[in-house]
Amino acid sequence: MSFELSFIGASGGPLESGTCALIIKPAEISYSDIISSQEPQLLVIDAGAGIFALSQIIADPDAVPLRTLSLYKDSLPREQYTSVPQTDPFAGLAKEFEATSSCSGAYAASQAVIGQVHSVLVTHPHLDHIAALVLNSPGLQRQGRAPLTVCGSQFTIDGLRNHVFNDSVWPDLISPGLLELRKVKPTLPFSTPKEIFTVTMFEISHGRGACGAPYPSSAYLLHHNSSGAEIAVFGDFECDSVSGTAQNSAIWHAVAPSVDAGTLKALVVECSTPTLPPGTELYGHLTPPHLASELEALAALCPHRHDLANLNVIVSHVKDSPWGTDPRRQILDELRQLCDEKGLAVHISVALSGMSMVV
Repeated sequence: MSFELSFIGASGGPLESGTCALIIKPAEISYSDIISSQEPQLLVIDAGAGIFALSQIIADPDAVPLRTLSLYKDSLPREQYTSVPQTDPFAGLAKEFEATSSCSGAYAASQAVIGQVHSVLVTHPHLDHIAALVLNSPGLQRQGRAPLTVCGSQFTIDGLRNHVFNDSVWPDLISPGLLELRKVKPTLPFSTPKEIFTVTMFEISHGRGACGAPYPSSAYLLHHNSSGAEIAVFGDFECDSVSGTAQNSAIWHAVAPSVDAGTLKALVVECSTPTLPPGTELYGHLTPPHLASELEALAALCPHRHDLANLNVIVSHVKDSPWGTDPRRQILDELRQLCDEKGLAVHISVALSGMSMVV
């Protein structure tokens, strides 16, 4: 089985548009079929972007990625950013809702899609990963169904409950039952509705705060139960050699058998900036040399695919910059060169906001 990934947002800031949000579903099932059957086939990881961004993608799927590329004079054609097929899973969806909605068909269609989301997996509570979850929350149309379940680590859920949905920063929508917060324990698998997916959360390091305390983030391993296909999606994180932990190594040990077996379809990982001078503060993020070294660590654990042949690595959370070249193009070029030098036969892609692809 293949997964279809739709990056509602793929930006790591500082621009406020299109920050991280990813919808994942089985590739062979269309959004129209999911809406009509109401089968819980959708998983959302992070919600920095939401209903408006999805409406724009449904209305004009080419416009959203091109807006990002238009910021730089040296951007590549959009198809050159990926090593996997790009798709248009929302084609025609707006027209299906034109006759039945007083709003635009794209807006109504986006509400229908979001209405089929039962769970949002939040990697950490930074604003670029939760902004739309907060702003969209009063407009969620559950139509008598169970509240939207927001899953995350204890750190994430406590942050949302105590510092966001607290009747100060934002209304408390937890107590009335519009949202349900679910604390997930690291490495303890849990099932999504109808046991379509089994999800395992891992703790990772996102650097340290201003007070010096470690800031935890999360990665999610998604296992499609009927097919055995898997995909791992990371929040913001740093290299083990920087954090001084073995948290990434623990994930590589967990997924290495799936890499060897060919059932791990992709890694979705951050790489926030191109290579920076030594000593530059990274704020808990990866650069291409760090990501390449982490992939090398994974490869060392895969005796049958020691070069990670054909493993898809999809980069998200690239930070835009008003200086220099297109950072996505630069990261793509640097990663491909570094992986070649290390003998890694991975397929590198860089996601753009509004882009969908199959892995």
